[in-house]
Amino acid sequence: GGEVPVASAYINEFIGAEKRGKFFLLYEVLFPLGLMFAGMAAFFLMPIYGWKVMFIVGLIPSLLVIPLRFFLPESPRWLASKGRFKEADQVVKSFEDGAIKSGKTLAEPVVKEINPQGMAKTDWRELFRGIYRKRTFTLWG
Repeated sequence: GGEVPVASAYINEFIGAEKRGKFFLLYEVLFPLGLMFAGMAAFFLMPIYGWKVMFIVGLIPSLLVIPLRFFLPESPRWLASKGRFKEADQVVKSFEDGAIKSGKTLAEPVVKEINPQGMAKTDWRELFRGIYRKRTFTLWG
């Protein structure tokens, strides 16, 4: 369940501004296609194997995500927010090296100071307070 919002945040953070819309649209199109595939699989498989086979159909995308967790880097922004600046720099450097190898010219970096102690702490209970209460129940309903 958490893969969907994490994937959209990941796409928006790692893809450059000029291609971000295209990749996000591709993600948003592929997700419903997967849902349609599940419905078609149910149509053909359930009469033969019963309803339990749909758990296997649902397991396939989950199994495909497991290797991605080991190969995709953490978000540099998240690493920096946790004070792990060296790791964040390594992730950014790996992307820069890839861009240089492909012949792209990099823009001058913009350095911003980040104070991890000054970052707001949040709690899951905030979903049920203030403006988020109505939104939470609307999404869950």
